[in-house]
Amino acid sequence: MVEEVIWTEQATFDFRQILEYLYDEWSYKTEEEYYNRVFEVIELIKEFPGMGELIPERPDSRKFLITKFNYLTYVLIGNKLFVLSLIDTRMD
Repeated sequence: MVEEVIWTEQATFDFRQILEYLYDEWSYKTEEEYYNRVFEVIELIKEFPGMGELIPERPDSRKFLITKFNYLTYVLIGNKLFVLSLIDTRMD
């Protein structure tokens, strides 16, 4: 059971960058929907930590699709969930 969620500096940076991108390129509503979806996904992962797809090059880590163009990478260590990064495939 996951008792704590820890965001890495990289994940925090990624999250801010994606939110800024969505606001600038799309709308506040799109940004808000993404924000809410990320935390919904984290709650799902807390409940079912093994549900993410294993990352072949990092077998201890998993990824979970947030939206069509976004995924979150994470690792579970003990009862702690580490959010490693958030990737938007549309961004360079």
